[in-house]
Order: sequence, then C-alpha cells, then structure tokens
Amino acid sequence: MTRLLYLATASRDEEEYIVDALRPVGPLVAVGTPGEILPFAGAARMYLPEEEEVWHQPVSRLIERARLVTLTLGSSAGTMWELTEAMRILPPQRLLLMVPGMTGRAEYEAIRTKNERALKALPEAARNQTWKSNTPPSLPNPPFKEWSGPEIGLIHFSPDWEPTFTRTGSSDLPWENLCTSLIRGLRPTFDQLAAHEEKTRWHCS
Repeated sequence: MTRLLYLATASRDEEEYIVDALRPVGPLVAVGTPGEILPFAGAARMYLPEEEEVWHQPVSRLIERARLVTLTLGSSAGTMWELTEAMRILPPQRLLLMVPGMTGRAEYEAIRTKNERALKALPEAARNQTWKSNTPPSLPNPPFKEWSGPEIGLIHFSPDWEPTFTRTGSSDLPWENLCTSLIRGLRPTFDQLAAHEEKTRWHCS
C-alpha cells in the first residue's frame, strides 16, 4: 500500500521537487488526469474513471490508508471533494495542504468558504471524531498576498486542528531552491506525523 497519497495539480518541475522533499515519508502515488498522454515525472500514477460515483470510493479508501495525504488546493469540484473527504476522514497529523504559487487571495478565500460549507453540511454521523466538540475545522485566514515564481505555501494542522501556514521558496539564500525550502518547511509536518504514529502505534499497511 502507498505510504503517501498525492492529490495535486502542479507543474512538471514542482512535482519533482515535491517528490524529493516528501521522500523521507515514503514513495509518492498521485491520482493521474484521465486521458493524459505523458504524465509528469515524479510520482507514480494511478488512473480512475472520470465518473464521480466510480472514483470517489477508491480515492476515499486511499485517503484513509495513506501515511500522509498531500493535497494541492484548487477550486475544481473534484479537488474540493478531496479536501472535504480528507478532513472528514483523517487525523490532522496525516494531512498536508499545499497552496500553489500564483494563488490569489480571492481564490483562496473562495476555497476556504466552500470547504467550511461542505464540512458543516456533513451529517453528524459522518463527521471526524478528532474535531473539537464536533465542530468542523477550517483553513487559516488568507495569510498571504499574491505572489509569483516557484513558491508553495504549506498548511499543516496541530492535533486539535489548529492550522499553521508556512511560505516556502522565498529565501534569499543562493543555494536554496524549491526542494530545499520545502524540506525546511515540511519539518513540523514530519515531526507531528512521527509523534502521532508513536503515540497511536498506527502505521499504514
């Protein structure tokens, strides 16, 4: 079974950097775009039919069993469903969100609002038991201005679902590229994941 599940839309270069940065946690498996002729170099890919009633169930199972789910935020219906499903199923230590470069404040706020509505609409029986007082968590307030270039924002969650936003790719160090800045930014996520696994004795199969 996969150690990492990557649900993303990224550039070719970005994906290779992401794979390298996440390698300490395990091999990366992405859900590919149906019909793509030449997949990006980086993650191994699995392909599912486009019909929602067909792909929702296997993706939900992958989310549940992966060691770490890494999701690139986007406003498409499929990505919004994946975000809601990951927050519904997972403990917070096993979820990492990436905010791609060129994401505007308005787009991010729209994603945040849609996600809040979707989580609040879930019936009580379907809600995540790790939510405090059965209250759905939310993404952080837009902590950034629009930016350009090879930069990725990271959002990870504390054990009580408090979100933290980290901006990568903005270092002035001449030897630092997107991969090395991602590795530095991912350290809190890796530490929380390791602590969660040690405490719960949970490991992906």
